[in-house]
Order: sequence, then structure tokens, then C-alpha cells
Amino acid sequence: MDELEARLFLHGLASVASRPQFELAALRLQGYSIVEVAQQHGLTPKRVRRLLKELYRVYVQLYPEEL
Repeated sequence: MDELEARLFLHGLASVASRPQFELAALRLQGYSIVEVAQQHGLTPKRVRRLLKELYRVYVQLYPEEL
């Protein structure tokens, strides 16, 4: 994913994400691992995965043509 695609994707995510979910997604798009993101936010890796999966499901339902 190039920088423009990443920015457009983040813009779409911002419209459906909670602030914490958006921050997690932004870090993942910057290349941080699930473990690194979890450590930065004081969460377990399992919780980070769950939040990101939830965000992905909502995004796909609202913007199926984007994928």
C-alpha cells in the first residue's frame, strides 16, 4: 500500500472508528507489530486484534467497494 492509499484508507477508517481504534490502525499501517501496538497502549495483543477486527468488519460493511 503506497502512502496515498494508506491516507485514503485512514480517512475512511476515521469515519467509522473510535479514537482508540483509529490510533491502533494508524500504528499498524506505519508498520508496528500487534505486540508493539499493544505495549504502546497498555493493552494485550489479543485486545488489539479484537479491536482491529471489529473495526475491519464495520469498515467492510460500510465501504465494500473500497477493498
